[in-house]
Amino acid sequence: MQPPLLMVPQQNAPEAVAPAPAYYAPAPAPAAATVELGDLGRILLRRRFLILAVTALLTGLTLV
Repeated sequence: MQPPLLMVPQQNAPEAVAPAPAYYAPAPAPAAATVELGDLGRILLRRRFLILAVTALLTGLTLV
């Protein structure tokens, strides 16, 4: 006998959600990948001419 085409699991059944296997470890905490505002300001200050050149180029291409 073939199963019906549309099978909707019961949402309130306790066996509807199986526990995760043991080899699925929780996601690790994010590393120290945050950038401090001082670092961001230093990067923007060093790259200001590149930022201005790209902005001018994109503005020029938009207006032409």
